Amino acid sequence: MKIDRRLWYVVVVVVVIVAVILGWSVFTSVGRFPAFEMGPGPGGWWQQPFDFIINLNPYGGTVIVGDSITTLVTANLISASTQSVSFSASGLPSGANINFIPSSCNPTCSSIAIIYTSNITFPGNYTITIRGGGGGKTRTANFILTVV
Repeated sequence: MKIDRRLWYVVVVVVVIVAVILGWSVFTSVGRFPAFEMGPGPGGWWQQPFDFIINLNPYGGTVIVGDSITTLVTANLISASTQSVSFSASGLPSGANINFIPSSCNPTCSSIAIIYTSNITFPGNYTITIRGGGGGKTRTANFILTVV
């Protein structure tokens, strides 16, 4: 059976148009364009895994013994749908503690980190590692604390 070339082109064009219309309605129904969430993989397309980065503003500061200092911790979504990220810290000097408000959020989001020192905190320079963990990922940023 021989198919006329013009008929073949019409069928291909109709199939492409239907695919674009159906595909567009699926993509717009979830509220985002899929190019930011899909990537080529072996054997087809796959959704990129959840990922994020942590930024601090400022990245350091000076505090007097017994006082506190704050930094804004921002978790920026890189790929996939958002998942909860919990914040923690390590490297605090003796007598100091940290509080995150809120302690977790869904990127892209921000938390205020308040570092409290006490009268037993020794003066010096300290590197505090701020961690964000969620969706099987852990990301870090360093805050340089100077206690005087």
